[in-house]
Amino acid sequence: MKKFTKWMLLGILLSNVAWAQPTCITLKGSFLAATSEELFDEAMNYAVTKDIEALQILMDSGQVFMLKEGVRVQAKRKGIFSGKMKIRPIGSTVWFWTVVEAVNCS
Repeated sequence: MKKFTKWMLLGILLSNVAWAQPTCITLKGSFLAATSEELFDEAMNYAVTKDIEALQILMDSGQVFMLKEGVRVQAKRKGIFSGKMKIRPIGSTVWFWTVVEAVNCS
């Protein structure tokens, strides 16, 4: 019974490690971030199509903004091929969306 309990505890500890989110650092202030995935997609579309006026309206709303360099964040990757990531500044409960290239998770 003791062996079973030890193995169960080890399994629980290892599963928690697998679910842990890495602490990362934002790289540069030249990356967009948004309060929702939908707004992030919309902002990126405006940036790609060079619709600066529409992008500025989103930024003026405060829901889309430029990241600050050097902020410590936790990160969740959306998917391998999406290129998007959810980040949360350490000490905050609010999650934001940005591009994978915006953070360094080494």
